[in-house]
Amino acid sequence: MGKSSIRPLYSNFIRMKKSIVLIMFTVFVVSGCDFIDKIKEFLGMTVPNATEEAVAVIDRGISELSVASADWQDVLTGVLEDLPEDVQSTIRTEVSELMQRGIATTGTELRCNVDFLRIRMRQGLERIKARILGTELPPLEPQLCQVVPSAIDMSLNQNRRNKIEFFGYDFDRTEITVLLIEGNRQIDISRNLDRPSHYHMTLNLGSSGANLTAQSSRIILKWGGREISSIGIIQPEPNICQTRMDNFRPANVSLMPAHATKPGKSRGDKEFDGHGPYMYCHVKLINERTRLRAKVYVTASETRRDWTYGKAERIFTIYTPDPGYEIEEVISSVVASYSYTDNDHAEDVFAGSGPVQKFKFNGDGGGSDIGRNTKVEIQFNALRVQLKETGNCVSSAMIRSIQLQDAISPVLIRKMERTPQIRFLAPSEYQLRDSLIQ
Repeated sequence: MGKSSIRPLYSNFIRMKKSIVLIMFTVFVVSGCDFIDKIKEFLGMTVPNATEEAVAVIDRGISELSVASADWQDVLTGVLEDLPEDVQSTIRTEVSELMQRGIATTGTELRCNVDFLRIRMRQGLERIKARILGTELPPLEPQLCQVVPSAIDMSLNQNRRNKIEFFGYDFDRTEITVLLIEGNRQIDISRNLDRPSHYHMTLNLGSSGANLTAQSSRIILKWGGREISSIGIIQPEPNICQTRMDNFRPANVSLMPAHATKPGKSRGDKEFDGHGPYMYCHVKLINERTRLRAKVYVTASETRRDWTYGKAERIFTIYTPDPGYEIEEVISSVVASYSYTDNDHAEDVFAGSGPVQKFKFNGDGGGSDIGRNTKVEIQFNALRVQLKETGNCVSSAMIRSIQLQDAISPVLIRKMERTPQIRFLAPSEYQLRDSLIQ
């Protein structure tokens, strides 16, 4: 065969090779990681990529932060050091920013304990992992640790009651509404709220701030349409009512994720088939004064194709006070969460935190999982609530609280002295008294 005959064949081969390369490049661009996953599956490869390694490192950090004695700074430092070199820069940046936010709150202004920060750091890692896996989590809610003063004594000179300080976490990532209650009116005074940092807010009550009057009764902070804090306004010569503490243990509650969908189609086939699932559960106590409720949110996410996904959210009533009383405060942490990747068909039990004693998970199982095997059960700790009598009165515990904060007037102190039948104890003092009795 002459050169003239070979040349057309060679040209056809080159064109075919270019076409194959172009097709492969197009499929890669369109399919991204899914195309690589298909090749791995076809070749029987199980080599983890950088993202999978990053998830494993974050998983370990979440697990370590579930232990009460864990040093959250050491754990996050370890996570940053162990993340693979070629992991997405956004993952490394998110972990670093989470750590820096935590470090910033350890200054003298912070009024939250170390355990609070450990739990908040773990929740931060859980959110980073969820974003990597493409799953959903509840909106990031601001958390309050302490309000100073816990009530406003109107008998004080104005320069001693010219502001309220709020200490907590994530005040900068969501909108907070502040309402002043005057009789039957609610006045929006949010413009007087300042955020010096993400863990510190101040409400201006001075001459240039919100104007309190003889009709003012409460200041309410709202987030997402729900009350997250209430500060009493104590008028001169108030009616004082007795405080009661009540201890109780709520009954267990359980929740089963439903098959989640994307617009127009379901996500996955309801079967995890040994690919996890990655389980996440978040519990938040909600004080509605006439009842205490627990909002439980759970997701279950397959860790490989076809990315089966389930989620559910439900609110349970876990406590109702006796007639004539309302819940003034929950004397404990009100938030708990846990996450892990399931690797068998057995029930997995983990120690909780805050209001939760144990999380009991079922992830993968035999046959179809979503709607059949996958669920979470919550076992609560014994909880403690501060109750006050209903009606237009100020609780004795609230008055004692502002006395301990040196935010009380001589007028109110004399009122305390004239009512010896009332026990003026703050929640911490009730706890001390009960421990001595036991």
